[in-house]
Amino acid sequence: MEVAIRLNSLTIIFPAHPRTRKQLRKAGLLRRILKQKHIKLVKPLGYIETIKLIKNAKLVLTDSGGMQKEAFWLKTLCITLRETTEWPETITLGENRLTVTDPQKITENATKILAKEMEITEKLKNSPNPFWNGNATQKILDAIKFFKSDKLKV
Repeated sequence: MEVAIRLNSLTIIFPAHPRTRKQLRKAGLLRRILKQKHIKLVKPLGYIETIKLIKNAKLVLTDSGGMQKEAFWLKTLCITLRETTEWPETITLGENRLTVTDPQKITENATKILAKEMEITEKLKNSPNPFWNGNATQKILDAIKFFKSDKLKV
């Protein structure tokens, strides 16, 4: 939690599962977090609320592979709290950084990536999306037409 406290120039939204809250309480951190004016501890969010939060965030800190990719699609900067990622494209394009769970390293990387926010966002706007080519709708329509056609007789 040291990282969140050090990043006090940002409003931090922390959707915490009840088990996470329990562990924070057990570790003696819950009261400390609740005293921080810039940290908003909230209940777990649904998918739509999570997407809205990611879209409007300056930075996402996560260990979730899904969140990394959602942040990438929404062009939101991300720090992945792991040593590896299943989405190396997000690292290559600069939107995501891998960071071990060391408070000093996380704080340093958050500061660095936020300092380059405009540059990274511009790069993402002009980079082709490595995950798809934009032709999914046509492929789905072609598949539907094929299955509805007389070509598929058993």
